Amino acid sequence: MEITVDNFERCNLLLKELGYEAKNFQENRRIQYLLNGVEIGIDYWPQIPTFMEIEGPSEIAVYNTLETLGFKKEDAITTDIEGIYRQYGFDILNVKHLKLEEDRK
Repeated sequence: MEITVDNFERCNLLLKELGYEAKNFQENRRIQYLLNGVEIGIDYWPQIPTFMEIEGPSEIAVYNTLETLGFKKEDAITTDIEGIYRQYGFDILNVKHLKLEEDRK
C-alpha cells in the first residue's frame, strides 16, 4: 500500500503511536526531469557525490536517454542507493543519521 505523506513530523508521531521505532534517518534531495517518457533524477545524498538516476519503460529507452545526454552504456551502473554508498565505503544501514549539509540545497 502506498500513501502520500505531507507532514514528516506527524507521520513519525503516528508510527511511534503505532509502536514503531525509528531505525535510521536518511535525508536526500532530488530534482526530476522527464525526457521522451523517461524520468531523469539528479540525486543529492550526504557524504557522496551527486549522481543521476534514469528510469524508463524499457532498458532500450533508458540507454537511448543515456546516449542523448552524452553518456555511454559503459558509464552506467545498475544498483540501489545501498550499493552506491558501498562504493564509497559506507554501510548506510548502520548509519543512524544521514543529513544533507545546508549549503547543498
